Amino acid sequence: MPVHTVEQDIHDGRLKVLSIEDVPAEGVPLPMSAVYPAASPPGPAGRWLIDFLKVYPHGVEAPRGEIVVVDP
Repeated sequence: MPVHTVEQDIHDGRLKVLSIEDVPAEGVPLPMSAVYPAASPPGPAGRWLIDFLKVYPHGVEAPRGEIVVVDP
């Protein structure tokens, strides 16, 4: 889960952060796909969201065919 959504629960002791072997502390990228009918492409807001999700933090393009969101 994104840390900002659970940080209060971690602070209050309701949740614990687990160290998992071979998983970096900053997390892992989550591949996503945008699917829509070719005859009905997304409008300006949907297109903006898809374009936004295609970019890693700091403006680095995601690998072709993937949309990657990284929680800083």
